[in-house]
Amino acid sequence: MYYAGRLQAGIGGEACERAFSIAASKSFTEERFVIMSLEYSQFGRRQRSVLAAGRNGSHVLVVAGPTAGVGKTFIAANLADVNARGGKRVLLIDADLRHGRVAAIFGLPPGAGLAHWLTGRIDAASAVRHVDVPGLDVMTAGGALADPSELLANGRLPELLEQLSPLYDLIIIDTPAILAFDDASTVAALGGSTIVVARPGPRSEEEIDDAVSTLQRSGANVAGVVFNTAPRRAGEMVTRRRRAFAAS
Repeated sequence: MYYAGRLQAGIGGEACERAFSIAASKSFTEERFVIMSLEYSQFGRRQRSVLAAGRNGSHVLVVAGPTAGVGKTFIAANLADVNARGGKRVLLIDADLRHGRVAAIFGLPPGAGLAHWLTGRIDAASAVRHVDVPGLDVMTAGGALADPSELLANGRLPELLEQLSPLYDLIIIDTPAILAFDDASTVAALGGSTIVVARPGPRSEEEIDDAVSTLQRSGANVAGVVFNTAPRRAGEMVTRRRRAFAAS
C-alpha cells in the first residue's frame, strides 16, 4: 500500500490518517509524495509498527535526505504538525546547524536552540520553544556556534534526548544532507527509526542507495523512503526499488 497525498501519521501510537498538507499553516505548501518501505513494496501494518516502536522502543524519528533541496524539512514539519493535531505531544528538533529552516517555517525569530545546548550555554528547557499548534514544541538549530559535526558528535545529544523523551510521545529530528556531511549519520544512529526523503530524478536511485548504505553503516534503523513529489511513473520506480532492496 502506498500513500500518495496522504501519510499514515500514527507514529508512536494509534494510527491517525490525515491529509499531509496542513491548511491551517500558511508556511506549508501542498506537495504530492509517495512513501515506500525498504521491505519490498509494502508500507503496511508491519512497517507502521516499525515506525511506531522504533528500535528498542525509541520514539525518536530522524528525517534525512541524500542531498539538499529534497524537502526533508517540509516532511519533518508536517509530520510534527499532523501528529500534534492528532493529540500527541511532539517535539521537532532542527539538527541542521548549518542551514536550519525550522525557525523560518514556523515564523520564529532567531534565538537559542540546539547549538546552544550542545555548547553548554543553556539548559534543555531554555532551548525548547512553543508554536501555535497545541501539543507541538520545536527546538531550532540556533546557528553554527562551532563546527556542526563536532557539536553533534560531542556526546551531549544523547543526553538531551534522554532528558526530553519522557516529556513527549514523539521526537522528530531534521538533519542535514546525508551525502554532504557526517551529521545525519551521527544523529540517525541515536534514533529509533529514520526515513529518507528524496525527489524523483535521473540520479535519485543512486543517491538513495548511497544514502541508505551510509546510514546503515552508522547503525541507523532505516525504515523507509519518502518520494517528495510523486514521480510520473511511480509504479515503475517502486518496482525497480523493490528489486534493488530485495537483492541487497
